[in-house]
Amino acid sequence: MSDTTGLSEELQRSVDGFKWAKEEITTLTEGLSPEKFNWRPSEKQWSVGECIEHLNQTGYSLGEALSTGIDSAFMAGETGDGPFSYSWFGNWFAKAAGVQQNPNKGKVKAPKLYVPSKSELDPAETIQRFEELQDLLIEITQKAQGLDLKKVKVTSPAVKIVRLSLGVWLKMLPDHQRRHFDQANRVKEEMF
Repeated sequence: MSDTTGLSEELQRSVDGFKWAKEEITTLTEGLSPEKFNWRPSEKQWSVGECIEHLNQTGYSLGEALSTGIDSAFMAGETGDGPFSYSWFGNWFAKAAGVQQNPNKGKVKAPKLYVPSKSELDPAETIQRFEELQDLLIEITQKAQGLDLKKVKVTSPAVKIVRLSLGVWLKMLPDHQRRHFDQANRVKEEMF
């Protein structure tokens, strides 16, 4: 799925993850009526639609912070060549937000900013926003080429005390999307 855009391997992996999600959203939601798109297995579990809306809320909010951080970093001359290595906390955070080996163990509650506000979501609108988000995240990732991905720090819009390297955020986002695609697929299994 990679291409030759001149991106570093690290950034290309993220771009490939966003391209995968944009393609996979069709498979994930194919054949779901609005009722099934919004169906919850229990009051404490999200629907397929809520999983996608959570990714929309997270992605658009973080995307804005990342874009601002990238612009500021270029103005400050924070350039560098990789490969980059990240802090223990950054690596732990990226892994914790990503795909879980055992999804029933070690659940992390989403910050309030990223919790879907309604359960009756319009499938076409939610999916379109998600597809547009992938294009935005690809653009942001490509824009980061040439920056010192370890040195440039971006504060979480949801939890202000969390300030991570740009590279950690860009690594975490595609993995976080896969995590919630897995969650949505488990909802579909319970549905049928």
